[in-house]
Amino acid sequence: MNAFRLLENSPVVLRFEVVDLKMWRQGFYLRVDVEFMDHSNLFIREYVDETERRYSYHWQTQKKQLIRRWDNAPHHPQLETFPSHCHEGAHLASSKVISLEEVLEEVRVESDFGVE
Repeated sequence: MNAFRLLENSPVVLRFEVVDLKMWRQGFYLRVDVEFMDHSNLFIREYVDETERRYSYHWQTQKKQLIRRWDNAPHHPQLETFPSHCHEGAHLASSKVISLEEVLEEVRVESDFGVE
């Protein structure tokens, strides 16, 4: 699975644990908990089938404070990118549809890991 390769090859990932994985012919459900080099965490939830993709990438500090969460739960119809959106602390923002690869890159760029 591509997600595992991305996590294994990311210079900012300290470790990750597959909490749940279900695969079928036309899709999958995935839950992964990630710890980064700074001990912040990313909780990945993704469901994909032939007609739908639901995702949540929840990034928080070691002290469990939200840094950012990207998701596409359909509960903010006022946003121009509905259902995709991003939570930054108490702030809610529009967000394009995002992938794990893009999330890992944002974490790398926004954190002080000292890696290129």
